[in-house]
Amino acid sequence: ATEFIADFLNRSGRRSVLVSTEILSADNTAFSALWTRGWRWPWPLVVRLNARELRILIGHPKGTNEPTKDESVYLHRFLVLSQLLFECAAAARDSKNLLFHLADDGKTPAISFCGSKPDTPLIPDTEFLVFNGYASVRNAASTFAPWAARDARFYWRGQLSGKTEAEKVAGLDTRANARLHLCDLVQHHPFFNCKITTSPPPSLPDQWGTLFGQPEPLHQIAAYRFSIDIDGWANAWRGMFTKLLMGTTVLKVTSQKGLRQWYYNR
Repeated sequence: ATEFIADFLNRSGRRSVLVSTEILSADNTAFSALWTRGWRWPWPLVVRLNARELRILIGHPKGTNEPTKDESVYLHRFLVLSQLLFECAAAARDSKNLLFHLADDGKTPAISFCGSKPDTPLIPDTEFLVFNGYASVRNAASTFAPWAARDARFYWRGQLSGKTEAEKVAGLDTRANARLHLCDLVQHHPFFNCKITTSPPPSLPDQWGTLFGQPEPLHQIAAYRFSIDIDGWANAWRGMFTKLLMGTTVLKVTSQKGLRQWYYNR
């Protein structure tokens, strides 16, 4: 990945910047310094850059080179942000570091896609950038039914993401996961149409199967007057923004982690 990124930068005509990677473990001196500044696991990939160097810090509790299942996800995010990263490097006038956190939520004091601290600098997530600000949804806006003509129920579809507490699952308590709990609370209510679209994992009780349904096209949101936005592991990046674009009235479930995105104050 490092060689690919360096070659990409050379071909793009950027000035020479040293690109390197470093695996940080819990007993690593560099990690210990970050820990004192509030950094916590997990933070799988952080980019630190200044005017001379771009350093990719890979956080791994054991400090090994073992690949993780999310490696390609974070490499993709890095490449999407590469132009922004190197514009920042080019603009840097000294050796002061800029830190970019590429995981879902900003657990660390760095430029992030979402975060809970008021001083965390937030930028648009990579889904927003890849889909050009969700241009396809904007372009289809004229085809959406007027609000008054839409289905008057609350609508939600999403994956089973976020922490699932095994102890509560064993006790048949759907509060084990926020999205599970939402679908359980409203499954028999006539004003709600809410389903989880991933297949039920084997660890869940069979009676919870009614909380799951088939995926539906994103534009289906525009058929409803009301929609719901609820966190998974972090804010629902594409979910909240596209619901607003489609003119639904959004019921925003309070983030359990206090997370927010770059546009929440607008």
